[in-house]
Amino acid sequence: MTTGDDKLHLLAYPITPELHGVAHLYRFPDHVADVWNELLDRYQEATGSRGNLPYAGLCTALRAIGRTSVNVHPTTRSDPPRFMVSRKQLHADDIRDAVTIWEQALLDTPEDQIGFSYTSELAELLAAVEPELVGLGDQLTWHGDQLDAPRWVWEAATWEIAERLSGDPWTIDSTDVILRHDTDGNVTVWDSDQLWTGHWEEQEDDLHYATLRMQLAMKTLPWMRHPVLVADPAVSWYSRWLSSARTGWLAQHSLDDPLLSLAFEGRGSGTRIERTSDLALTVWSRLRGEELIRPEDRDLTGVPGRLRTLVPKSVRFPIGRGVGMYTIRELSTRMATALKVENITASNIVGHRFPKAARRQLTLGRDSDLLHDDALPTIISASGCQRLRILVLYSEQHTRARLQRLLAYHLNRPDLAETGIPEDQAVAVGPNVEIVFCHAAQLLAHGEHTERAALLAKLPHLDAPAGTRLLALCETEYDARKWAAQRKAARKKDSKVEDPDLIDAKPVLSRLLAQHEILVQFIKTKQATSAPEPDPAETDQADPEPDEEDTEAPPEDDALTALGKTLRKDHAGHAAVADLLRAGGLVHPRLTQALAYGRFGITEPIAFVGLHVREQRGQKRFGPKRISWSLVAFIPDGQHWNVKAYQAKRHPRGGPSGWQDYFTANTAFRSHSLPEGSRQDLTLVDTIDTALGQLRAHLAAAVGYVLLVSGDSSRSLWPLLANKNLDLQPDAAGQVNGRPALPGYSRSCGHRPRAVVRVTSGSTDLPRPVEVHGVKTVKSKNGEKEQKPYLGKTTEALYQLDGARNTWILSNIPRQFKGGRRYSRAGESSSRWTADVEAGSHTWYAHTSTEIVVLGCDENPIRYAIAAARLCDHAVSWDGRTQYPAPVHLAIKMDKDHPDYRRTIDLEEERELDELNDGE
Repeated sequence: MTTGDDKLHLLAYPITPELHGVAHLYRFPDHVADVWNELLDRYQEATGSRGNLPYAGLCTALRAIGRTSVNVHPTTRSDPPRFMVSRKQLHADDIRDAVTIWEQALLDTPEDQIGFSYTSELAELLAAVEPELVGLGDQLTWHGDQLDAPRWVWEAATWEIAERLSGDPWTIDSTDVILRHDTDGNVTVWDSDQLWTGHWEEQEDDLHYATLRMQLAMKTLPWMRHPVLVADPAVSWYSRWLSSARTGWLAQHSLDDPLLSLAFEGRGSGTRIERTSDLALTVWSRLRGEELIRPEDRDLTGVPGRLRTLVPKSVRFPIGRGVGMYTIRELSTRMATALKVENITASNIVGHRFPKAARRQLTLGRDSDLLHDDALPTIISASGCQRLRILVLYSEQHTRARLQRLLAYHLNRPDLAETGIPEDQAVAVGPNVEIVFCHAAQLLAHGEHTERAALLAKLPHLDAPAGTRLLALCETEYDARKWAAQRKAARKKDSKVEDPDLIDAKPVLSRLLAQHEILVQFIKTKQATSAPEPDPAETDQADPEPDEEDTEAPPEDDALTALGKTLRKDHAGHAAVADLLRAGGLVHPRLTQALAYGRFGITEPIAFVGLHVREQRGQKRFGPKRISWSLVAFIPDGQHWNVKAYQAKRHPRGGPSGWQDYFTANTAFRSHSLPEGSRQDLTLVDTIDTALGQLRAHLAAAVGYVLLVSGDSSRSLWPLLANKNLDLQPDAAGQVNGRPALPGYSRSCGHRPRAVVRVTSGSTDLPRPVEVHGVKTVKSKNGEKEQKPYLGKTTEALYQLDGARNTWILSNIPRQFKGGRRYSRAGESSSRWTADVEAGSHTWYAHTSTEIVVLGCDENPIRYAIAAARLCDHAVSWDGRTQYPAPVHLAIKMDKDHPDYRRTIDLEEERELDELNDGE
């Protein structure tokens, strides 16, 4: 037996038939499609729009009229709505009136001409439909034990649950809190007396507001027959303006009615409730004599009123994110009581532990094991070369001094920290490593790119001798707030301000260096200081940063330790060096020890391959999509690991394609633009399988491979990666419904993986760990042993999901929570309702989860699940856990480091709140 008595409770619950509740289903007649299409033609002609009908406006009008939840399905241009579903039955006259008003609004009818006398074929058609009372649970279907349901059922599944969680007081920290449900089936704290408040320093009278909002969703878990409710509680910040809002609610007049969920559109001061919704609600109020939205409701300043909107997460706000561990636990109890069901649980694995000794250990920010003089040469050799040359390109002299000290420290040459590395000369600084410093201010400066290639060509030491791998550590200037303001100014009409993203030197220089077979790591310029940084031990910030888990420094202050102390707070510098070595493909053999540890360890020489796929939207929504995919293999080489990646195109300088050392494949990958394509392309799956087939030639020393895939990015590409298909059996050709069942299963591959492990992390679809309920053996007063229950409030262990097969939950604690700062553990034993302003301004952390599902396994799936968990726990260049196992993590980094990688938003960029209302 592999599982024990400890139960990890998850913030998830089985949805019983009673919790599904009932809904009213309005099935439209077949010829409704012609009516919708005719209305679409009129709408596009009247407005010049190329888009679909704004069904959100119709749903808003129906929700307001019926004071209930309403959705129409489907809503694509090729397949207009064929039915409507509502929580409560709608009156036929209300349906007719709502559709009549909405139709006139979307056809740009002047507001003073909109009326109920307008003739609408669609309104008459929909109003004539008699609804069916259906149990949502009756709409579920199964493939074996795997659940499936029509799309509308997923959206309506939480209406009953949200109502059950609403109304009755929830007592937490001696505070009675009321949750209210909305028309989307979620719940939120609405009473203004129960909102959280905060303010900036010296602005105590200028309060900002936030609330607890909990999104509810019906989900499936692998091999679980019943559907599951997953709750995602979060801090939601209320805005003072409609400006730039996308999400909002309107409180209806009765406290028993759900909050009306509203969609918003437009930017800056042009933001408004989705046009047809707003106009329909305004006219409805005028004609019915009900002031649904009063003019004063649109003023969002002061204490939040009936109309509320959320601010973007990228805005600086005086109230922190996250509800904290304690509130999660209290919510768990509240939900189980209100819903009258027990939490979904997972059981501990008897005899399993993560080997701490095999983790990446830091001494004052330095990976002393990886960079040990005796270990580094063999690690470099295992990566596929004999020598590293680090090219340091800098603009500011103080940056040169900083990087010289950092490299001298990490490479165990404290004698070179201040002097000894001349300009433009290759200097040996350690076993098999040399460094070159070059002043390159003009090359690194942001601006026009026309001369950048020529400037790079003038630098010395770009062509290394055979067997030498070139890595570049480059200074870059970046000010998040300054760039945000400049980016915003550049968007304005007739602006002459340059968009910083277009003149950013980093992506262009990254590609140019890659074309020279050099991989770059950028490091941001730090402000010059006139005095050395104080010893942290002599300041009030002696505790390590949340992301710093150093081993104890040697007691004697030798030269290396003394240098390390001066650099202890340069976390960005230490991280840059670690990422640089990761790009070079360096992996310490401690990974072998981690995988082999204990009764479930893997001692065979098995390769581990990570797959990542990402589709990138086209510029300005309508440009061509681009597809990025990467395969990274950790191949055993004795006790060491050779990291390879698949290279789809040859390097511009020539050479082979196919599987190459991680460094070599990266230089080729960055040298080319991301190709156009999408995840729906029929050739994508075949191309990936062909690449896996070519891996066989590199596995001579291995006994097969295990394929680790990102569940978020790959689930839709292969049938058996989706929960609903898990019980389907591949045919003799390895296919399900004419498609390869799993990656590596097609005939073009030629050899299947020993297991395919689907790993999903950081997703709101996953249930969040709450606490551990266990039993431990204790000695009584008379000396006898007895079993006593205990409650574990935090855990980082691996658990097997109860009621499922081949599914494990890795419980994670954010590294910041484990830090030594005063508010690192804020929210551990109290809620935000009792927090002071200072505590409330910080982020409050709680558990996160990683789901591990083993598919297509030859034997002992638990071994591969534990291996995947250990590959998360024992990161290559990170001193904590990574979201994904190391091979997948490196595949994701390969994508994110590509010059074409485009983020939806820069995570470091935080605008001032007032900037949302300055008329953009």
